[in-house]
Amino acid sequence: MTPNSAGRIDGIDFWRGFALLTIFINHLPTNVFQYVTHKNFGLSDAAELFVFLSGVSIAVAYGAKFFAGDRGKAVKAVLRRAFTLYWVQALIALLSIAMFAAAAQWWDNDDLVDDEARDLVVSEPGKGILAILMLGHQFENINILPMYIVLLLFTPVLLVLARRDDRLMLLASATIYAVARVFDLNVPNWPLDGGWYFNPLAWQLLFAIGLFVGRRIRGNGIGYDRRVFVACCGLLAASAFVVTDGFGFVPALWQDARGFIDHDTMEFASVLRFIETIFDLPPLTSRDANANDILNAFDFTGPPRPPLIMNTRTCPAR
Repeated sequence: MTPNSAGRIDGIDFWRGFALLTIFINHLPTNVFQYVTHKNFGLSDAAELFVFLSGVSIAVAYGAKFFAGDRGKAVKAVLRRAFTLYWVQALIALLSIAMFAAAAQWWDNDDLVDDEARDLVVSEPGKGILAILMLGHQFENINILPMYIVLLLFTPVLLVLARRDDRLMLLASATIYAVARVFDLNVPNWPLDGGWYFNPLAWQLLFAIGLFVGRRIRGNGIGYDRRVFVACCGLLAASAFVVTDGFGFVPALWQDARGFIDHDTMEFASVLRFIETIFDLPPLTSRDANANDILNAFDFTGPPRPPLIMNTRTCPAR
């Protein structure tokens, strides 16, 4: 890949656009295009592609200046980019809650703000807005930018390590990833419980790999190695086999391999929607009518499991 007259690399722009389009398709209500995106055939999703290409882009845009000795300007440019995205994230979050609140008022429908994340800002606006500005309170489907902001803030550290040795950067990044996974570390939410949906301590590994690749794209390129190419093709074929349940011949293979993870948005009304679906009952309100059921969490095709009999416990008399 070589830069065009504007200094950009068309291949990176193309695949970043592809990733964003795929993310958009995957987040639309059920549509036929969701079944042909690459998440259905591999171990990664468009989010992984976006983060990887973000690392590549950072290496191409700022890494060249940094490694050429103009480190101060490169770091300032990265931090300026992070600051810009911070205000974009805050503005999007505030506009989002404002639109939901206005729609709830206009249509007299409190269900539009009857969500834990949105209700916090509506019921306690001071605390909610402060939490948004601290990036501790995030809304579903607009929560990837906070992770990217943290990765940008971490970029100078990765570049310093890469300046010494690219392998040192990858080793440090892989160590952070391993520690985060083993000890279940994440950036905490506030004031609600839990951690960030996109854990930057884990996603930074893909970003670092992107930096590693981006440095070579900007330099002499990445040489072709037939053995690596064959190994990658084999990995893709194996992942497609697992994710598609052995192309339909091994039921529940993917579920057994990773444990079931349902990415549908659930709420308390989902339990009611599940009951209504099972017993073919009409919905009670618009909320349960529009809620996702939890059918994907059950396997009604497999043989019934044996009953789990709890051991009898005796309680000492007081």
